Amino acid sequence: MAVDRLQLSKLLDIVQRPRKSRIKFIERDAIRSVLKEKLGSPTVGRDFYGDFWADAKLSIVKPDFDLATATADRIKANRSRRNLYPRLLAGFQRGWLTIRDHTQIIMPASLRHGVTAKVIKVEDATASVTVSNLLIVRGGGLTSSVTYPYFSKETRLGPRTARLGLALLKKYVPQNDNTEYAIMDVLRGTAFLASDVDFSGAEDDLISERYNAIVNEWRVQRRLHGGV
Repeated sequence: MAVDRLQLSKLLDIVQRPRKSRIKFIERDAIRSVLKEKLGSPTVGRDFYGDFWADAKLSIVKPDFDLATATADRIKANRSRRNLYPRLLAGFQRGWLTIRDHTQIIMPASLRHGVTAKVIKVEDATASVTVSNLLIVRGGGLTSSVTYPYFSKETRLGPRTARLGLALLKKYVPQNDNTEYAIMDVLRGTAFLASDVDFSGAEDDLISERYNAIVNEWRVQRRLHGGV
């Protein structure tokens, strides 16, 4: 996914990187974008996180769905997952305990599907950030929790960056006054909750400024490497 078409998880990953790492990432992405334009669409690799996250969401609302068994089955089907998936399993279980302890979910609960939002106002109207694949759990007729998954092998999600992401979730994925919003760093088992954060009100503008800077640098790198 190119920098001008980002998932929120990847944006949070980029903005908290040290400058040298951030520029290197943007340059690599710009080069891939130029090559894709010139050579056509490359083969798309398998989403290693997507299958696990789908199972994780099911495990919350289906008492008879065993996530550990499902994870083991995924590994049997694809041995390249044998190192990553056990870490995702342990991390999700820790992160969900934190969220569950702060959320009054009345069982039986259900998942809300198909919620996608485009966020962030940017100078380049063609660029966008998308929030999707949310774990939205409803219990007793009310939406009880909204959890967004952060996936990155390289970069641990920090509280300052999580605060920016949580502000966007509250703004662009509105539910009701009883909703708990969370971002879970799944690999590391860390959950950040909106109820624990004192928002300044400037989070939306701050992350918009950072995304604008990323897109502008990406455009520069594209031109340097033969793009338009």
